[in-house]
Parts: sequence; C-alpha cells; structure tokens
Amino acid sequence: MATEDKETDVKVADTSTAADEKKNEDDAVVAAVVDDAAVAAVVDRLRFFFSDANIRQDLFVRKMLIKDEGTVPIEVLLRFNTIKQHTTDVEVIKKAAKADRLSDRIQVTDDGLAIKRVKPFTLDQMNENVPLTLVVDNLPTKTDNNREVYSASPEEVRKLFEQYGEVALVKLRFAPKPREGGEANNDDLDPSETPKKKGPRVPNGSALVEFETEEALKAAAEETLTQKEGETVEPKRKIEVGEKELSVTLLKDFLVEIKKKRKAEKPAEGGNAEEKGSDEKVDDKKEEEEEKKGFSFDWKPGCVIKLEGLKDSCDRESLLDALGKSLDKTVDDVRAMKIYVDFSRGQTHGAIRFQEADDLVKQALEKFSSGDAEIAGEKVESAVILEGDDEKKYWEEFIEFKNKQIKQRQEERAGRKRGGRGGGGGRGGGGRGGGRNYMNKRQRNN
Repeated sequence: MATEDKETDVKVADTSTAADEKKNEDDAVVAAVVDDAAVAAVVDRLRFFFSDANIRQDLFVRKMLIKDEGTVPIEVLLRFNTIKQHTTDVEVIKKAAKADRLSDRIQVTDDGLAIKRVKPFTLDQMNENVPLTLVVDNLPTKTDNNREVYSASPEEVRKLFEQYGEVALVKLRFAPKPREGGEANNDDLDPSETPKKKGPRVPNGSALVEFETEEALKAAAEETLTQKEGETVEPKRKIEVGEKELSVTLLKDFLVEIKKKRKAEKPAEGGNAEEKGSDEKVDDKKEEEEEKKGFSFDWKPGCVIKLEGLKDSCDRESLLDALGKSLDKTVDDVRAMKIYVDFSRGQTHGAIRFQEADDLVKQALEKFSSGDAEIAGEKVESAVILEGDDEKKYWEEFIEFKNKQIKQRQEERAGRKRGGRGGGGGRGGGGRGGGRNYMNKRQRNN
C-alpha cells in the first residue's frame, strides 16, 4: 500500500508540473504579444517625436536635440503621456528605437541611456516645412464647457490626406482671442513676424498638414487645392468635415498672400510703410538690447503654491480650469490677472504663481488642500505655500530658466538670419500636448 501511495503521489506531482509549465508557456505567449504591441506603438511615437516636423514645432524636444548633447534621455521619453500609456519599460523603448522603420532616423546612444537622431537637426531646417505643407481652412468648431474647441481631431484631419503619402504632422491652429468686432490674425504662419499677442487663444478654423515628402504634397495638392496663387480653383476632390467643405492651399502661397495683405494695410495704419519698417527695426533692436541685459526679478514672498501628486490626466488647461473655479473666476479672468501655472506634461508636481500674497492665494490653497478643487476630476495629494529655502530655490531656478530662454531666442534669431525664418514653431495638434516650463529640468535631475 505504501508503494501504491508513492506512485500516486508521483503521478499527481507530474500532472501538476505539466499544468504549471503549460501556464507559464501561455503567460510567455501573452507577454510576447503585449510586448510586441507596445513596441509597435512606441515605434510610431518615436518616429513622430524625432521627425523634422515635430522638432520644428516642439521647443522642448528641439532644445534637447540642439543644446543638450543632441540626445533625449530615455527616462524623459518614458514620461511622455503618449508613450507611458503603452509602456514604462526602458527595454521596450530601446527595442522600438532599433526597429528597421527607424534605422534612418534615430539610434540608441552607446551607453544605452538616451536616443539621438541619425542626422542632427539644425536651426537652418526651421523653414523647410514650407514646401511640404498645406493650409486647410474652414474647419468646424463647437462649444464645450463654455469654451470654443475644434469639432475634428488632428487624427481625423490626418485621415483625410494620408492616402497621398505619409503625413508627418497635423497642427490645429489657434490665435489670440479677437476683441469684439475684430478678427484673428495669422502671426503663427508668417515667417517674417514673431507673434507678440498674449492672452486667451481660440481656434481660428484652420490647420497645417505637413507631409514627409514633396511627392506626397504634390499628389495631395493636385487633387484637393481650392486656392492656387491667390486664385480660386475647382478641386478634383472636395474635402469635407461634417457639412463644411474645406478650403485647401499651399503654405507658400498662403504666406505670399499674407505679406501682400499686410503691405497693403500698412499705409492706412498711419505713416508710410518705409517709416513703419524703420520703427519696427528700432523696436527689434531695443528688444535685443533688453535681452542682452538678462532677466532679473524682485520676487515677493508667499506668492507660490506648490501642488504635489498630480495625475496623468492633468494638463495645463485642466489645471487652469480648476484654479479658475477655486477662485470663482473664468480661465480668461485668471490669465488677465496674470496668475501663472508652472506645469509640464508628465510631471507629478506643479506650481501656481500669483502677483501678490493676498487673499486669492489663501482661497486657492484652501480649495486645493480640501479637495474642493479637482483637476480633471482628480484631487491633488498636497498643496502648500512655498517658504524659506524652498521658495528661494523656486525663484532662483525660475530666473535661471528665463535667462536660458533668452539665450535660446538669441541663438534661434541668429539662426533665422543665417538661413531664413520658418513657418513652424509653437505648440500644435498631433504632439504630446501641454506646456513647457523650467520645472522639467528640475524633474529630470531628481
């Protein structure tokens, strides 16, 4: 009987081992499938982030590739929202970066800690988007939570044109909110102008569609153009979103028309065009002289609230919205009062900077601390008014950041003088979303 019991025990053990091995094999297959799906998704994101089109309009990435040893640390990439939704694994990033589809664009550095471009990006390339880009106008908008937003997403616009070739970038355009009776401007398109208007920005009904190659642009233009060299033409294929037919023109033609319009308007604004051109040069020279002096700031204590424990759903707009509600103000009111938000996508912390240490600071602090003020439906873990060494460090890093911005602008201005100004720049749809600030540097060093 003892022998039979041992044999039975052995048979049970063998069966159990076989089942465990089968389960492990199944888990490995599932993991491999998940891994492959994550790698494929990350390949798409890396191809976009390191593209000429994105670098031209993404100051955060451009600054690292031009200034910071020409690389982007993998740990930084893992904080990008559209990457971390697929993976938090360094090895997945490395595997994706070595994909055949990216072999002509990026490579992993020898130390395995960062990614760089095969062909470095230079400031001379800032205007190379013009011969690759269409301007799509008459995009519909709608009102959402008392804010005007686009009815179509960048991806929906992309699908309208990707049959002609790879679309490198779709950038939904915004302009400063016009005063009553006024109209939005096109400063973000004109390579000869630097946008100077600040304040609330609203959709202006158009988008830039940039292709990877001139051949793809020509194919799209051949069928979809409704404007050519300032004249209306009948397209072979009409592009519609909802019930609205879109207007399509080449960016280079659009820029020519903007210049013609401004040249015609200048004399009517008072003074002749030659005098105004001289005034503008004087203004530019004054601005350059001011920049040479550097940035300094006599900060006031008790004006900064630091927020900790921000969730992945947080972005600058949702943070501003929560701040406005905490103060019983609209977002436009908050901007008009010059209350600023320091936050970049992927961070778990941020700051709110007030002009004065008044009751508004206390009111906002109370709302965020109690959980009454939620950011995109999520409460913050903590909210405190900075004091002592922490407050001093905040302002020192802020001043350092502003001076680096000034230096960057000076270098980019010099680059544009050497190679012409580009029509890119700014933040756009199809990117990672959210703003940039000096706190990124501090987070990377933590």
